[in-house]
Amino acid sequence: MIEVRGLTVRFGHRTVLDRSTFTVGAGELLCVLGASGSGKTTLLRAIGGLLRPTSGEVRVAGEPPERAWRRCAYVFQAPRLVPWRTALGNVRLAQELRTGHANCEASRYLEMVGLGALADSYPSTLSGGERQRVALARALVVEPEVILMDEPFSALDATTRSRLREEVLRIWRDRKRTIVFVTHDIAEADALAARRLSLD
Repeated sequence: MIEVRGLTVRFGHRTVLDRSTFTVGAGELLCVLGASGSGKTTLLRAIGGLLRPTSGEVRVAGEPPERAWRRCAYVFQAPRLVPWRTALGNVRLAQELRTGHANCEASRYLEMVGLGALADSYPSTLSGGERQRVALARALVVEPEVILMDEPFSALDATTRSRLREEVLRIWRDRKRTIVFVTHDIAEADALAARRLSLD
């Protein structure tokens, strides 16, 4: 599903990624593990088409990221919810931006992450874990083939992180999506994925 060949990214004189090469199979959950500054987020941005590499290439389902972006959804470190929309409104926003309209599927995805009862709640009234669940539902509602997750639980307490990791695993097993999950936490990588890619 994802092919990365000789990917190099430089910012000025600093080389962040140096000829990275790997593949991710359809339906696989890969953890990208590395310390702060190792290029994890840069790699994810290149896969998602948010960053043009210095050299090398990325293919998602055989296409370059700028053409394959509709196959992908992104879950960022921060939920990035629109404060004037409810939880359901934030999930619907993803549909509106992707297709130009929203449908009843949005509420189903909110229920999938355990927030059906909070559909009419605004982000300011939700906990950090609940806001990140809304962000996950927002990613899922566009039915992506690939989900890119950039340390989405790093700001949460240990109990909430563990609960949301289980949520991601459940969704991965049920929905058979390809997931690339970035983390700096070795225990998190071990808990989530059978295969991990380490960046130095």
